[in-house]
Amino acid sequence: MEIEYLNRLNKAKFKEISPKEKAIFLPQCLRNPDCKAKTTEEGIICLGCDKCNISKFKSEVEALGYKFFIVPGFSLTKRLIEKHKPKAVLGVACSGELKEAIATIKGSRIITQSLQLLKDGCVSTEVDWKKLREMIN
Repeated sequence: MEIEYLNRLNKAKFKEISPKEKAIFLPQCLRNPDCKAKTTEEGIICLGCDKCNISKFKSEVEALGYKFFIVPGFSLTKRLIEKHKPKAVLGVACSGELKEAIATIKGSRIITQSLQLLKDGCVSTEVDWKKLREMIN
């Protein structure tokens, strides 16, 4: 699969870049269905309600220095990348969104790492949190 190939190809380069120059994008569908967070120009701002795993993960990666975003789709991701200009991006999404993102970012100098959702469907999706943490450490 292209995603796994690109991850292997970019893994060492991704690790060399400081977390302060990296951004992580999670899809809004990982949120709890009862999430009260609102969408802003910077994505969906986690309220820290602990109804899902996002709040804890957000705290962990921000403590490392990563820019952290929850997004409803790739169009906002693209705008945030253009605005914040990270040198590296770690994205979590369904297969279709990841392929679109990779195709758009390909050819830029941005180093990518991607993780496909274990279960997609736009609501109550799942990700391998352990693998995601391994990718950032």
